[in-house]
Amino acid sequence: MGLVRMVRPWHERLIVWGSDINELAPEVDEAMATQVARQLVGDPELEIDLISANTWTVNTACTTKMQAGRVFIKGDAAHWHPPSNGMSSNTSIQDSFNLAWTLAAVVKGQAEAGLLDSYTAERAPVAKQIVTRANQSIGEFGPIFDALGMTGGTDIDQIKAGMAARIDATPEAAAQRAALRDAIVFKKYEFDAHSVEMNQRDKSGAVVTDGQMEPAFELDAELHYQPTTWPGARLPHVWVIDHDSGAQVSTLVDAINSRRPAWASENTVLGPFHITGTPEYEMGTNIFFDHKGEDMVVRGRVLDVDGTPLEGVKIDVWQAIDDRFYDVQPKGIQPDFNLRGVFRTGADGSYWFKAVRPRFYPIPADGPVGQLLKDLGCHPYRRAHLHYIVTKDGYDEVMTHIFDPDDLYIDSDAVFGVKKSLIAEFVKVEDPKRIADVGFSGPNYWDIEFDFVLAPKS
Repeated sequence: MGLVRMVRPWHERLIVWGSDINELAPEVDEAMATQVARQLVGDPELEIDLISANTWTVNTACTTKMQAGRVFIKGDAAHWHPPSNGMSSNTSIQDSFNLAWTLAAVVKGQAEAGLLDSYTAERAPVAKQIVTRANQSIGEFGPIFDALGMTGGTDIDQIKAGMAARIDATPEAAAQRAALRDAIVFKKYEFDAHSVEMNQRDKSGAVVTDGQMEPAFELDAELHYQPTTWPGARLPHVWVIDHDSGAQVSTLVDAINSRRPAWASENTVLGPFHITGTPEYEMGTNIFFDHKGEDMVVRGRVLDVDGTPLEGVKIDVWQAIDDRFYDVQPKGIQPDFNLRGVFRTGADGSYWFKAVRPRFYPIPADGPVGQLLKDLGCHPYRRAHLHYIVTKDGYDEVMTHIFDPDDLYIDSDAVFGVKKSLIAEFVKVEDPKRIADVGFSGPNYWDIEFDFVLAPKS
């Protein structure tokens, strides 16, 4: 038995053929290759052109150390395994990416040399994982051979008889067919186990958590991808839609394209409810028109990366109402531009306005998105937040949120938009004088102070 795999449609093939490991490796010349191809294809007259040939054995080896001093290894130098699951090239690329950014950070003086130690800590466990999985997948062919009746060693007639028996109208043949179906289904651990790679979680001195427990896998971790923003895990992908063009952009692309100094404000998803033409208001204006919910003041400053206040910065802000809907959802139920406003910072970089404390709300979940969330075991709720677009000529635009730390869905935003730096502090103010000073009449209001730091355009 062997394998015939297409390389170029109709005229170029890769053939894998087994040999006895206890004997010397065979000499694969054109005559032998032709004999093997004829047996596999079933054409005794087939002629082939042998492009290349080599011999190899199934390996199960991986390193426990991927670096020594100034020497680093990666890819097949660090892990040998059969091609089952197709993980060799992927893992080699992952090794290369991990090593490249680590070396770059140290060479550029952005990190101490100790960062290099994270390479072995993060990648050696992956080498062991993929070698183990690939060899398990090879072994899992055994039940298929057994169910096909291929237990006759090298006796061709016995092998043929065993395979032919499965089509008989007997209880034994029915059991053989059932065993074959079960054995093929079990091969999902080779052909559908993408989460062997998707669920990798790096653990090293370079990965810093906020003290929360690592989320457990709710389903089989080799078969089912479990998105998480846990530090060290693969950054989850979510499609976001450009309001004007309708173009789809991945949050992964946003994260890559929005890289800036660590102390500059971070981006997150735009969301579908931004609109153009929002009125510009004087500082301190209340943009809350239907008087439902808890009063709130939002204030802060916009600075450059050196801490210098920036004057004339445009701040476009919008949010959902206490009923968990935006003013355009659907349009006409709320006043136009309810909880939307544009403001510009003063000479000291300051801004402030009045609104209402945001609430969590569901994203539309009555179509394919809802079915996807259901299949993933996820809820449709977005954590309570305010949207911001902060712009000034000569600086990178910041498209971001401010999040409520006490929200019910603090750790499970449906679109994975939460970043720790964007979580604000909501302070309850009950001092009558302060309440009167900002123009509220209720018993209290929420005070949020949040600064933005803009990076200059590169």
